Amino acid sequence: MQLAEIKALLDGEAPLILDGGLGSELAAQGYDLSSSLWSAELILQNPQAIETVHRSYLDAGARCLITSSYQASIPGLHAAGYSADATEAVFREAVAITKRAVAGFLQDNPDCSYRPLVAASVGPYGAYLADGSEYRGNYGVEASELVQFHALRLQWLDDAGADLLACETIPDLQEAQVLAELLKKASTPSWVSFCCRDALHLHDGNSISDAVALFTEMPAVMALGANCVEPDFVVDLIENLRPLLGELRQDGRHRRG
Repeated sequence: MQLAEIKALLDGEAPLILDGGLGSELAAQGYDLSSSLWSAELILQNPQAIETVHRSYLDAGARCLITSSYQASIPGLHAAGYSADATEAVFREAVAITKRAVAGFLQDNPDCSYRPLVAASVGPYGAYLADGSEYRGNYGVEASELVQFHALRLQWLDDAGADLLACETIPDLQEAQVLAELLKKASTPSWVSFCCRDALHLHDGNSISDAVALFTEMPAVMALGANCVEPDFVVDLIENLRPLLGELRQDGRHRRG
């Protein structure tokens, strides 16, 4: 899907409905997700299980599916015994599984007026650490380590044919800075969602406005927002984001929310 088509969806009156929790739904169906790879462990071992959950969300009305690659990282997969080729295959297959779910849905619903989007999930460095760091930030590493962590897997996902790259649960300004530079090189549009401690700050204590400012001159970053935050301050957080992005919405370059 082209940039203009995605922009039209975001600019529409109706909200773009995303899918729900993938890992929780797989666990509810009896799959063991106790390893450090979480739902990513099933990408090569049981792709049909993931596709089935994706399809269930499409049948429930989701118009955008997020891939199962959130917990997948190159060092994490290597530590779990995956070869270099298998590691790359995990990222490409995560997108392929999701695209198959969309294709099956459209085949069974030939009168559907829309094509659901596929967003390739890019989880934070803290997800690889598997110690709750995505809810704290302040990783205590050099920026070069974050570049090394994100760059190649982001490239693989960029090449895999998703409609969007979904950089999710980013709690740390340093990591946001790294991702902003890497996304400038990507050919796939993206969104970035931050993990916040309150309505004004990322979890690392930096201002949400400083994080947002990193992406405001990047037209291919289609949306900015938050996820995995306390429900009590979601409304205030959105209200605080709107003034930061209002100028971009008004001049028509692209919409954020």
